[in-house]
Amino acid sequence: MTERLKQIWTGFAGATTRRLTGEGVDNIAAPIRHAEMTSAFTAPDAEAIAPAAAAFEALRHRLSASE
Repeated sequence: MTERLKQIWTGFAGATTRRLTGEGVDNIAAPIRHAEMTSAFTAPDAEAIAPAAAAFEALRHRLSASE
């Protein structure tokens, strides 16, 4: 398995013009990765929160009724 990965990497490294080691790898612009990261940190919209809020309210009501 290790040898196959080395073969794949060697083929890729030979076909690209980018420098693949060092700080340059972290600074490669990747629009898809940026979109994924920004969407992970955005708050959900009100429509996504409403079912959860309704479920918690029903649970709260049921627990208070049993006390």
